[in-house]
Amino acid sequence: MGFALFKPDGALDATFAGDGTLALSTYSKGDAAKAIAVQSSGLIVAAGYRSTGSGVDWVVTRITAAGVKDATFGSNGVTVLDFGAYLDYAFGMAVQADDKIVVIGYTEKGTKDVAVARFTKDGQLDLDFGVSGKRLIDFGGGNDFGFDVVVQPNGRLVVTGAASVSGVERFGVARLWP
Repeated sequence: MGFALFKPDGALDATFAGDGTLALSTYSKGDAAKAIAVQSSGLIVAAGYRSTGSGVDWVVTRITAAGVKDATFGSNGVTVLDFGAYLDYAFGMAVQADDKIVVIGYTEKGTKDVAVARFTKDGQLDLDFGVSGKRLIDFGGGNDFGFDVVVQPNGRLVVTGAASVSGVERFGVARLWP
C-alpha cells in the first residue's frame, strides 16, 4: 500500500513519514489500497486487499498524520478479513460520525456477492452490524460487485456497485440500516 501527503501547492509534505511518502506492506505476496478516509481524530484509515498466495483477503489499516502505522488499530495497525472465499476484494469505505469504519467490496463463493463489513473505530469487527460484523447482498443471482459506500445524515448506508442480471451488468444500489 502506498501513501503520499501533499501540501496545498502540490509539493510532498516531508512531515509525513519523513519524505512525504509511505510504502506499507501487510503481507509478503502484495497488497493494494483502494479507499482512504480520515477519522475525526485525524487518523487515516485505508482499505483494500492483499494476496496471500492462497487467496485474496480484505485489509484495513490505520496510520497517523505523521505517516506511522498506528499499532493500536486492529492487530499491530492492520485488520485482515476473510469472508471464507478464495477471493475477497475491498474497494470502498466510509467513516461514520462515531468513527466506525464501513468497508464494501465483494466475495466470490461460486458467484460474486457484494460484501459489507463494519469495524469499530479501533479496527475490530463491529458485532452489532449484520452477522458477526458482515453482510452480503445478492442483487439478483448473478455476479454482484460492491464499489462504494456513503453514510447518509440519518446514519443509513448507501452502497453502490454492479449487478449482473440475466448476463447484463446494471447499476446496483442498496440502502442499509446500520
